[in-house]
Amino acid sequence: MMSQRQSSGGPGLGVKLSARNRAVLYPSVCNGAPQAPVENRATTGGQREPSIHEIALLSNDFNSVTCQLISECHSIFAALQEVGTGTSSSRSSSLLHISRQYRAVLHACLLSARTSSDYDNGHSEELPAISFGDMELIWHLCEIIFLEVLPVGCVMQPLLEWVRWHCSIDDRVRHLISQPDPTEHDDFWNTVNLLVLQGRVDTARDLLTQLSSRRINSAAAFGSMEELLRKMPEPKSLFGQSLSEFSLRWKRWQQECRNRCMDGEFSSVPQLQHIAQMLIGDSTALQACRPLCQNWFEVMVGTLLYTNPTVKAVDLQYGLNSFLDEGVGMSDDPVNEILKSVFEYDITAVIKQCSNEQFAPLNYWLAAHLTDLMYHCGKLETRNVDYGIDQREYLLIEFATSLMSHKSFWQMGVSYLDQCPTMGGPHLDLLIQRVPLDSERKAMKVLSVCRQRDLSEAGEYHSPPWYTGFKFHIHVPPLRTFCCIGRQRSPHLSLVACCAPLSCACACPLKHTLQAVLLISLSLSLSLSTLMRVVFCSFVVLI
Repeated sequence: MMSQRQSSGGPGLGVKLSARNRAVLYPSVCNGAPQAPVENRATTGGQREPSIHEIALLSNDFNSVTCQLISECHSIFAALQEVGTGTSSSRSSSLLHISRQYRAVLHACLLSARTSSDYDNGHSEELPAISFGDMELIWHLCEIIFLEVLPVGCVMQPLLEWVRWHCSIDDRVRHLISQPDPTEHDDFWNTVNLLVLQGRVDTARDLLTQLSSRRINSAAAFGSMEELLRKMPEPKSLFGQSLSEFSLRWKRWQQECRNRCMDGEFSSVPQLQHIAQMLIGDSTALQACRPLCQNWFEVMVGTLLYTNPTVKAVDLQYGLNSFLDEGVGMSDDPVNEILKSVFEYDITAVIKQCSNEQFAPLNYWLAAHLTDLMYHCGKLETRNVDYGIDQREYLLIEFATSLMSHKSFWQMGVSYLDQCPTMGGPHLDLLIQRVPLDSERKAMKVLSVCRQRDLSEAGEYHSPPWYTGFKFHIHVPPLRTFCCIGRQRSPHLSLVACCAPLSCACACPLKHTLQAVLLISLSLSLSLSTLMRVVFCSFVVLI
């Protein structure tokens, strides 16, 4: 493949691409004619002779944590392909189990990243633009919205667990409890408000009990609040009762909270009055907790808890719009945009945003695996990209291509391409040629891949010159002499160089050496005289 880039009427730069991810840069003229040899051109003072440069394209060099992610998730991906089609409950539970396995690997990588030397030494080029914690956050929410089979479709309890897991305040609570007098700590009421916002009313009630014993004059107000928190119907109770029964209990409880506020039972303690306003779903009281929260969605889920506890997944978009209408600002962080798309129940937008350049250091890992999971769940509509393949296959090919350029993950890349029925085979036929062959064992693995997939029938254009010789299963002895000739005549014969130190495993080394010499000579189109010199030198090597 040849390409030139030059200005009109002057010298330019020619490029020749070869196998093994290498290219040669050389000077050329604009009309395409080769530039005169150096010895035929007079050099003037200060004029530099043109030179030829060989460049090598770097393969993906993942950091240790990313390697852990790729390695552990490959077996999960393979298991997902074995899950049958259908809508049975067993299949749904299998898909949910696989999703949780993916999420467990992401969390393990997050813990490893916090102690990894790659992340501590400032290797910014190796750091993903989006953290493993963010990917776990996105995956967990997609699992809740698109995968989990929930009672009567209500997602409030899983959403509360999602917030509690990713916006945990356990350390804050433990620090508060460890104080000699937690009730006198400056963070006491902020912690109680956050516990109420996250629906952890039992823990909040325990903290209030400690304070009520010290405030005798306000014991009635504290007692009333503890009773309301104890009576609060929790969304997890939906697993054992009907939706109408829960709604009725919730309305009665909230009306009781409203009546006690109107009666002034909490007027003596303004902090309790604020908590009571939160319980009845007052937007002003709920938005006042925004400075205390780590993320905007923590306030949103808390607002939905006290305004619409029976919300369904498809209705979250309305809750999101109402929340944003309150004037809550959020940054243009790509994670926020993805979370908004998930709340809007738009899986296509989620996958598109996960494929943006912010995720490029992870080479489409998140987009490819999330798309594959949604495809098996039947949540993803078949959509073809510009050149005729569906979105799942396109993302899998992009991810597999990045693996094929890695010295350790190329076999995983082959297995990903195997799951692409339309374009996986042609891509594999091209990519397998550029796998670096640095040992006999690796060469035999490449040969096995080519055999199993019948890549020898793909055509001469796709098959490199050494592939024909590969089919004879020849283990050649040292071939130092014609290795040198081979390198000069063809850039594709790096296989010959790697076969040079191999020992002969055959009973008749002379016979197989001649076969190898003839085979290489034919692939190089050597002249008769050159062929005779190669054969003679081979005899010398054997003797």
